[in-house]
Amino acid sequence: MDRKAEYTKKLLQIVAAHKAFQADWQKYRPDHNVYETYELAHDTYLAREKAVSDLFQTLYALYEGFLRGDADAVDAVLDFLEIDIPAFRAGYAKEWYYRKLKRTPLSEHQKQRIRNLGLALFAQPEYRREWAELVRLFANLADAELIKQIAELTTSDKCAYVAGRASSALDRILNVRPELRPFSEGRSLPPR
Repeated sequence: MDRKAEYTKKLLQIVAAHKAFQADWQKYRPDHNVYETYELAHDTYLAREKAVSDLFQTLYALYEGFLRGDADAVDAVLDFLEIDIPAFRAGYAKEWYYRKLKRTPLSEHQKQRIRNLGLALFAQPEYRREWAELVRLFANLADAELIKQIAELTTSDKCAYVAGRASSALDRILNVRPELRPFSEGRSLPPR
C-alpha cells in the first residue's frame, strides 16, 4: 500500500470513529453528567483514540528524519499534508508540520508541492485550522507566480469565503514580503 493510501485509510478510520463517538455522546448526554456519558461511550471513545494514535504513530516514525530535513521523510509528510480529509486532531498535526517546514531545507520539487497543496486548500470553502501556519509558510515560499495565483483566487466566484480567505492570505504575505507587491495585479493593502 502506498503512503497516501495508508494515510487516507487512517484518516477515514478517525472520521468514522469520531462519528460513532459523537453519536454515542448525543445519545447518552441528555440524561447523564459528563463523567457518566464518558463511561457509557467508553468503547467508541477508545476506538477514536486508537484511530488517532495509529495515525500519530505513523507520523512519529517520520519525526527525526523530517526534522533533519531527510528528503524521503519530508516527502512522506507532504503526502500526508496533501490529503484533504478533515479528521479529528489531524489539523493539529498539519499545523505543526507547516510550522516546521518553514525551517526545513526543501528541494524545488517539494516547494512546488507545498504551493500546489496550499492553493488547493485556499480554494476549499471549508475552514481548516492549519490555514494560518500555511500562510506563514507561503510567505517564505512566495514568488511572483504564487502571488498571481493567490490574487486570482481573490476574485473567485466559488464562494465569498474563498475570495476572502485568499485576500487575507495575500495581504499577510505581502506584509511580510513587500517586494512582491507589484505582482499582486494592482491590489493594495489597507493603510495601517
